[in-house]
Amino acid sequence: MRSLYLCSLTGADDTIHPEDLFHLSAEFPFVEWGILYHANKQGQGRYPSFRWVEILCSQMPSRPHARFALHVCGEKAVNEFLMGTGDTIRKISRFGRMQINFVATGHDPALVIEAIRRSRSKLIITQHNEINAGLYPILSAISNHAILFDASGGRGISPEGWPARLPNKACGYAGGLGPDNLAQELPRIQQAAGQEPYWIDMEGKLRDKEDRFDLARARLCLETCQQFMRP
Repeated sequence: MRSLYLCSLTGADDTIHPEDLFHLSAEFPFVEWGILYHANKQGQGRYPSFRWVEILCSQMPSRPHARFALHVCGEKAVNEFLMGTGDTIRKISRFGRMQINFVATGHDPALVIEAIRRSRSKLIITQHNEINAGLYPILSAISNHAILFDASGGRGISPEGWPARLPNKACGYAGGLGPDNLAQELPRIQQAAGQEPYWIDMEGKLRDKEDRFDLARARLCLETCQQFMRP
């Protein structure tokens, strides 16, 4: 049974016209575009400028078929989310899902729980790895929380074996995925996920030699994923 239902492609930047993302979403309705937000790096590399994000958000209401997730990165942005003080995050709140990239051991668990509960209208994703393993027990009962298995912590390194999904949670898989190995890794991920639905996420291998988001590589990944999507 094929249970892949979503392919998240992360890192679209200022070199990409938002219209191109909407066009690909129409062709591949299972794609989700992960947009990186870092309070101090917008407009640099894989972090699109605030203006680019504002333009994208302004077009979202008229393109409801397209899926987007906001990936919150860096200490300042993460603290803004946890404390509920992020004015910028509120301004760009049209994203369907949010992924909070942080090391859980550096934050009060009660604060993390409250921040996720406060965001009930959105599914909040946290990375699950050796460092963040302690998050699962304290968040297991929170319905709008999901986990992304990423043993490398965002460094794009594939694991020797994909972990079995955890009960009572929506689960995703990341780590070194790209157009060069998706066809080989997806059956292995499917085996780890069992019969439960899952999503995948990739970032580093979608970039060209100049560290720009590459739409051609994105398309190759989507064409491969299309063969593994659940009916």
